Amino acid sequence: MTSEKKLQQWMKLRNLSRDALAKELAITDAHIATDRSFERLAPVTQWHNPDAHPGYFIFQGDALVMIYIDDEAALADLDPAEVAADLGTPDASLRSRAGKRVPLHVYAQQGVAYAGDAKAVRYLQIFTPMTLDEYQQKIYQEPPPYRK
Repeated sequence: MTSEKKLQQWMKLRNLSRDALAKELAITDAHIATDRSFERLAPVTQWHNPDAHPGYFIFQGDALVMIYIDDEAALADLDPAEVAADLGTPDASLRSRAGKRVPLHVYAQQGVAYAGDAKAVRYLQIFTPMTLDEYQQKIYQEPPPYRK
């Protein structure tokens, strides 16, 4: 599967209702963690069933606010150059939690951000499209300084 198709497939999940998503992911109580946080998002409920999907599905109330994927094997199929070509010019490149030399490429108006370099996509965020200012105010949290 091409990078574009895989990314598009994952992005479609953000449009499902909570019930449809629970069915698609075969969510049981064992897959649900409550009172969590993700960057600036808190409190959130997190769904994760690695047998159905590599991502963490993050909710505030009943609203899906983020799909976060950091599974190395799942992301290995994403070619950073293809992803960048498919998404175009990012709204911003910010510091990421993936390392000093791995920027977070933010496509806020498309509802996608990924940390990656020329070698690999390290993690991927899929969210409701918004402005860059909204992303920085509602989601993004500057990582702490990197230490040697």
